[in-house]
Amino acid sequence: MRISSRAGAALLSLALVAACSKDDGTTGPVPGGLAVDSTRPTDGATAVPFVGRQLVYFDRALDGLTVNGSTVGVLFPNSSPIPGPVEYDETAHSAVMNLALVPGVSYTGVVTVNVRGMDGESLDSTYRWSFQTRTPARGLIDPTPGTGNVPQVGTDDAGVVHVTYADGASGNLKYAQCAGGCVTPSNWSTVVVANGVGTESRIGLSVSPAGRVAISYYLTGPGALGVSVCDGACGIVGSWQSVVLEDQSGDVGFGASVARGPNDALHVLFQDRDAETVRYTTCAASCGNAAGWSASAMIDASGIVGRVSSLAVAATGQIHAAWTDDSGSLIVYGGCVTNCTDPGAWSTASLIASASATDRLQLVVDETNRPAVAFGIDNFVAVGLCVSTACASDLSWAMLLLTSDAVPDAAISLAVTEDRIHVAYARNNTEVRYLTCTSSCAASAAQWVGGSFDASTGASDGAIAALPDGEPVMVVRRAAEGLAFLR
Repeated sequence: MRISSRAGAALLSLALVAACSKDDGTTGPVPGGLAVDSTRPTDGATAVPFVGRQLVYFDRALDGLTVNGSTVGVLFPNSSPIPGPVEYDETAHSAVMNLALVPGVSYTGVVTVNVRGMDGESLDSTYRWSFQTRTPARGLIDPTPGTGNVPQVGTDDAGVVHVTYADGASGNLKYAQCAGGCVTPSNWSTVVVANGVGTESRIGLSVSPAGRVAISYYLTGPGALGVSVCDGACGIVGSWQSVVLEDQSGDVGFGASVARGPNDALHVLFQDRDAETVRYTTCAASCGNAAGWSASAMIDASGIVGRVSSLAVAATGQIHAAWTDDSGSLIVYGGCVTNCTDPGAWSTASLIASASATDRLQLVVDETNRPAVAFGIDNFVAVGLCVSTACASDLSWAMLLLTSDAVPDAAISLAVTEDRIHVAYARNNTEVRYLTCTSSCAASAAQWVGGSFDASTGASDGAIAALPDGEPVMVVRRAAEGLAFLR
């Protein structure tokens, strides 16, 4: 398949042409018999996936220079165009769009008469078709009232969904797993992994492509770091091994985040609450045994740091992390390439000021091995994208405020796929909102679009991940219902 890129730079012009061009073809090129063979999604389609490409097939080869964002696109109901790249597939004679669609919306596709065949042929008139994206379905994972605190969700290459969360009443750390049909409650298996977990602290979850699971958490009794690991059949209690770390070091382990590297080593970032510093530890093997873990290293003691943190490991093995600095009202980025138990191996950069209200943040690594971080500032949803190969500089980051309607203390959750970024957050305790972007995401907030992922009331915490086909899935906590799954 040969594709020439013509990313849509003139989206406004598409909206104007779609609104003003006459169906008799009197504007634009002289009609010459070019025809649209078919579209995907088809005209009138409902329950369309809101991820994936949109295509328009023509009856002949086109002049690829005329296939771009000003001549082909999809419009919102208010006729504004949706941002995203438009390309021409020379082999299939098709326009290929990868646009930022959201759930439960009716869209109109447009092809203007300015698309031309190789000999200058055009459509007889502007071509339009319509389709509607599906609304996510919802089912309960755990109906226990008060459960579902600080949930995390991940997926593996087999499409299995893995969830961890705390029970606010008992302090139990729970794990739930589903291999398919996950909106049906009976398809979930749930086990208690540990006890005495801090429900106000972040819980970390890492799922390998093969389905190996690691969970990091704060143990309130001893004030210690807990890590639980499972290599398979994780819906069975006996498949889990748990270890208590840093038990003699004071009050440590708060805000723990865990990630697995390309060599299967585990990496954990956490706070020493007594000293209010950020610490790091790692394990290469036998991670269900304390002897498998390194002595922790203090990597940031610059102030009141680490109350909230998150880390991820790139395919290259480089560690990317982010944490709060409450003394400086900052989000701090930290990166390390090798020998990361040496504090001197870490490079840091202050990303944004006035972030002292941040209660949750999440950092992930995209397909280019660059980090992205999502967090809340007061009622705002903010996203930071590293636009350089060297991220330990504030100049290497594009920081965007995307919306101002988030619950101040709600989880802001982030996932990336091959060609899309997904963000989820709770809005004013009335619904779970969804933000997405497919192209030029760091350029401006205008490249992002938003919609409702779930309109039920009482949503507070939530987390988002993506299945192997790129479709997002979510878990959401509601005080009256427990923990729900959305797809």
